[in-house]
Amino acid sequence: MKKGYKIILSLVALAIVFQIVGEYLINKDSPEELEYLLNSTRDNDSLVRKIGGYKSYELSYNYRLRDAKNNYPFDVTVFGQNAYLNFKGFSQFNHEKNMWLIIKVDTLFKKY
Repeated sequence: MKKGYKIILSLVALAIVFQIVGEYLINKDSPEELEYLLNSTRDNDSLVRKIGGYKSYELSYNYRLRDAKNNYPFDVTVFGQNAYLNFKGFSQFNHEKNMWLIIKVDTLFKKY
């Protein structure tokens, strides 16, 4: 009986490690400014309630323009059970602060 608990506990620990490593691999190349936008949305309880809870997200941007430190367009969609939020905008590199800033964003709330 104790051996069964050890196996189950080991599998749970392994699943948690795989989740952490998987999230790191998925997010390691995502722009910080877009991750900030995404995390701010997930942390906003009223927005999350409006869309019916957080389910997933999609993130797209022009990586070639970003790599060249030019303004680039982005599109972030946060999906919930009942609706989704879509953020479309532009990000710009600030040479004085040596960081990317979101300079324009339009938001769309749409129910399914």
